[in-house]
Amino acid sequence: MAIDRLFVEQTTSTNDELNRLVRIVDLPEGFCLWTGFQTAGRGQHGNVWESAPGENVLASVLLRPVQVPAAEQFLLSQMAGVGLARALGRYAEGVQVKWPNDIYWHDRKLAGILIEHVLNGPHIRHTVVGFGLNVNQTVFFGGFAAVSLRQMTGESLDRKSVLDEVVRELLDVYQHWDAGRVREEYMRLLWRREGFHPYEDTEGPFEARIVSVESDGRLRLEDRNGRVRGYYMKEVKAITDGMTE
Repeated sequence: MAIDRLFVEQTTSTNDELNRLVRIVDLPEGFCLWTGFQTAGRGQHGNVWESAPGENVLASVLLRPVQVPAAEQFLLSQMAGVGLARALGRYAEGVQVKWPNDIYWHDRKLAGILIEHVLNGPHIRHTVVGFGLNVNQTVFFGGFAAVSLRQMTGESLDRKSVLDEVVRELLDVYQHWDAGRVREEYMRLLWRREGFHPYEDTEGPFEARIVSVESDGRLRLEDRNGRVRGYYMKEVKAITDGMTE
């Protein structure tokens, strides 16, 4: 699948703009919209995505995943996480997917993914896979530990080349769709997949290990007392270096 992309200097968010375009233009599957700056960039559940103008990759890709029932849409989150982790893992070892689909490198956030679906009954009409990837930014002011490809490699990188590499890998995973392999690779790449680590929920802090990630995206953790707890997005936070996310 060839990469058909459009660059805009600035927009509110690439997901919003691509969702607007797809309503008025017959865009091909795999179409990519990217920008140098978002005035209202979004992360999961309304979080703000920090990005210095002209330093990073902010992009959205259009998919029409007719092979995925709406009830199994979390598979697309896993697919996106696998695609980005594969591409970014070529720059340095240690790239992983943090549940549900952030990309981490040694406990620091390298990229975030925001997936939005338009449904038609039990089917997905189209999906927009948005991602913000730290490429050349070296100073971050957000409330979590971030890292960029430049910090990982020691080199300034061409953003367009990085974008093309990521989108190609994303589309390759998508084109060669195999739900079982996607789930298996997602678990292999999962951050904190082994051992006990600190978390926090409404009951307070605790240590737990990952048991599984269910098909609807629910994370199952087992605490030190053997209690298995289940969480959907934003119901539990991982604690890293005294910070929660």
